[in-house]
Amino acid sequence: MSTKYLITFAALLTVTTVVACSQTAKPIPTVASTRPMVVNKERSQGEQIVPGSYIVNAPGDGAVAIRRVFAKYGVVQVNALGNNQYEMRLERDPGLDALNSLATGSNGAVTAIQPNIVYHAY
Repeated sequence: MSTKYLITFAALLTVTTVVACSQTAKPIPTVASTRPMVVNKERSQGEQIVPGSYIVNAPGDGAVAIRRVFAKYGVVQVNALGNNQYEMRLERDPGLDALNSLATGSNGAVTAIQPNIVYHAY
């Protein structure tokens, strides 16, 4: 290989390395509030939700706390999903706003609630 090509290749390699290493990762947002977080309250038109089913974050003994906090709507089933997350199924679904107000008054027993959205892999 001639010296001209080696110098050109070395310069190209240096530019590529500098560009690849200069990209920074985006910071992960944190939630500093003590109020329960409502995730994905506004849904796009194409999303389907499972009626009467919610994903709930509850630290500690979460299943017991979920049954106690949402008892007036008839908790039919609580399935542990891991990492303090549970799928909760209700007999009578009052909607996300009513459930969020109960979660807010739970003194930290429930930290987040969202509808159970059907996700499709494309």
